[in-house]
This record gives sequence, C-alpha cells and structure tokens, in this order.
Amino acid sequence: MPGVMKPGGNDALLFDNVTAPGGGAWNLALSPGKVARVIIAESQNRNLFIRLLMGLETPANGCVTVLGRDTTDALGMENISPRIGVVSHSGGLISNLSVYENVSLPLYYNSSVPEDEIDRRVTLALEAVGYDGPTTALPGTLPTFTRRLLGLARAMAQKPDIVVADSLLAGLPPDAAERIAGVFRTMRESNSGVAVVWVVSSPDEKSCIAFDLEAALS
Repeated sequence: MPGVMKPGGNDALLFDNVTAPGGGAWNLALSPGKVARVIIAESQNRNLFIRLLMGLETPANGCVTVLGRDTTDALGMENISPRIGVVSHSGGLISNLSVYENVSLPLYYNSSVPEDEIDRRVTLALEAVGYDGPTTALPGTLPTFTRRLLGLARAMAQKPDIVVADSLLAGLPPDAAERIAGVFRTMRESNSGVAVVWVVSSPDEKSCIAFDLEAALS
C-alpha cells in the first residue's frame, strides 16, 4: 500500500502546529534548496526535534512531513530516511567502526546502491571534506573537529535532499568553523536543491553560512 502523502508536499520539511515540550507549538516550513536556522536552547529539545524530523518520534499533536511524507507513515519513511543526512555535534560516528565503515554505513542500508558506487561515493565525500587520514582509523582516535567532518562526509555520500546539522560549529576555533562552513557552501553549490536545517542552541551561536529563514522553537 502506498504511503500517506500529506499537505505540504511542496515543502522539504513542514512542522505544522506540533506540540512543543514547553506547551507551545512548533511551526516551520522549509522549501527545497533553502537554509533554515532553527534555534532550540535545550539539548533534549534539539534531540526531540531531530527525532520528530526523522520519524523516530511521534508528535503528540500536529503533523510533521518530510519531502511530502507524513513521518508517522513508517513504510513511507523507509524510503525517505536515506534522503536525509544528519550531522550531530559529536559527528554521530559508531566507535567500533572504521572511518570508511562509518561513512559508507547508510549506503549499505540502501540496498539499491551497488558496491562500486558505494566506494566511489565514500571516496568523493572524504575528498570533499578534506580528510586525508587513514580510512581504517577508529573515531575514538580522532579529534572532535575531524569527527564532525566525517559525519558531514557520511551525509554527503547519501546525496541527500535534506541535511540536518546540530550545533556543528559550537566550540570550534574560527578556522575550523570556516572549513566546515566552506564544505557546506560547496555542497550547496553542487546540489542547489538540498535543503539545510541548521540547528543551534542560541542566536549567538555562529552559523557561517547564509540562511533564508530563522525559527526560534521553545
């Protein structure tokens, strides 16, 4: 049975009157190719926002649609999830998997990607973020900045329609922050249709990329 398509099909992402932890409502409409800076102060609420976006959490009220699909439609989200790249502030890498295994992991979950294409995408993604270390390295041996770069490489290898970045520049020196921002700008230049959700904890947290809209969600 086909998945349920919801209003907001022209949006990359739509939060429609979703009940917020503080009792208010979260509303956000993001078009393809646009960048939204989303300000959420509490880390647990940022995690909830991302889990709602990924369909890992069901909204108490309201509706979340991603690429026109209601996130409560589990079958439909199986096809949508590979089109979403999430980069957490820690990089989100699995500690006992190598660099190569981490970056390629989402592609192995997508059975339609052949082995040689996986290898090509991983190689190109690592080159794009400027990683020149061993692909056999484990994440625990790498600094935070490098883990974030590799998380971004993993997202880029997916060729996503949406990229979600969670406090990606927080705590980084200016040169490191600019390098990550530069990768984002290059990614958007090569794929003008990708929508970016740039999640930060406060209005003062640097973004380093231009955004089309800003939403403060409490």
